[in-house]
Amino acid sequence: MDIMPTLLEAAGIESPQGTYKGRQIRQAIGHSILDLIAGNADTSKPEYTEAGMELHGNMSYRRGDYKILKQRDQLSTGDFQLYNLTSDPAEIHDLSESMPELRDELISEYTNYVRNVGVEPWQEYRKKKIEQTGESRK
Repeated sequence: MDIMPTLLEAAGIESPQGTYKGRQIRQAIGHSILDLIAGNADTSKPEYTEAGMELHGNMSYRRGDYKILKQRDQLSTGDFQLYNLTSDPAEIHDLSESMPELRDELISEYTNYVRNVGVEPWQEYRKKKIEQTGESRK
């Protein structure tokens, strides 16, 4: 997540602007860890700790100590689960029922993240790929 801002700072250049091949270039998310690499900082932890992720239909969003997670596998509930990563780093105890407001708040933030960075939903991506290639694997 912090690779792009770090490389841009190391190269001494600004983040690209405008469009490329007809698509809007989005601003890099994250912060540079160049000071940490150079030994000028004690930690890479920024003031904020928000991060989103989507990969092959698996989704997560973290803010502070809490993380929501929705996995695309046979063992998954199909819903977002909520974990406290400080007290439960192995993500064993789903807090969704005891903290539904926080879960819903993080889902809303994840939805905004998806819209802001242009995440293409996995199902739509797979449909396009199948149409383009004829591939029908899951």
